[in-house]
Amino acid sequence: MTKKTAVIWTAAGLAVCIAAATALLLKVPQKGLSFIKNRIFPEVKIQHEEFDIEGIEEPVKICFIADAHVSLCDDRDPDMKDYCAERSEAFANESGGRQPEDSFDFLIDEVKDARPDYLFLGGDIIDSATQKNVDYLGKRLEELDCEVIYIMGNHDFTYLNEYFSAKAYEEYLPRVSAVSGSVEEGSRVYDAGEFVILAVDDCNNQVSAKAGEDLRELNDDDKPVIVLQHVPLEGNDDVLRNITLSLWGEGENGNSKVLMGENSCKPNEVTSEYIEEIRDEDTNVELVLSGHIHFPHKDEVGEDVTQVVTGAGYKLEMTEIILK
Repeated sequence: MTKKTAVIWTAAGLAVCIAAATALLLKVPQKGLSFIKNRIFPEVKIQHEEFDIEGIEEPVKICFIADAHVSLCDDRDPDMKDYCAERSEAFANESGGRQPEDSFDFLIDEVKDARPDYLFLGGDIIDSATQKNVDYLGKRLEELDCEVIYIMGNHDFTYLNEYFSAKAYEEYLPRVSAVSGSVEEGSRVYDAGEFVILAVDDCNNQVSAKAGEDLRELNDDDKPVIVLQHVPLEGNDDVLRNITLSLWGEGENGNSKVLMGENSCKPNEVTSEYIEEIRDEDTNVELVLSGHIHFPHKDEVGEDVTQVVTGAGYKLEMTEIILK
């Protein structure tokens, strides 16, 4: 066979393959086409935000992901297999058939392409503290060149019925902290030079005394503060609260079950003082970044404090923030 003949046959074969694929797709129902598109050509939905913050001279890029709910399990956690399979299927059903770990893979690839200064992980990245979840998470985070700041959500270190139990804190939280880093006594301060990041553990809808103390000290300083927490605050108006009531249902006395505030998950004294520090007119807090509610939102939680809620990672939602 001559080279020219081979080229002709190759082109003809390619045309046949294209025609066959087209014919097959035409026979696939619309739901099937959507499934193929979501699995092979996923669209990462990025919420883009820019903020002018006094004192920041060079732009800082932050990628922000929460609520990926990766639900992997193997023989090391046999009691969790059925639970993880059910949870994974439930999240896949909300995302066009895509498994949560596949969504997180796409998001991490997006982060690599974006080349941010920071990746903020706002909790519920994994859905439980299985060994396979932790191994998977560690391997994916090792691939990144940027600084990663990870706070816990209300699912990361759960294990069957161990939900905020003493055993969950003693046995399963250390599993996750081995790859995520720990937030000692409920908060950690990261000095980023021209601004400060306060990572807060509010996964049980309250904050620790140390978180309040850290914020008070930062408000006595002169650097702008970015707060990272899992559970959002009530906004200055009722818009966010009303949306969460519609989507998540009402708690006791008609309160929102997924926000922190007087008309939501009612704060204790320590948490109330922490929220007041954020809302104070002289606060150094510029941004509050949160997740938890599985949809993106932006509102005000103080006189000049913006709250950015990132969407659900398992739905291929993330936020990219530029500070300048």
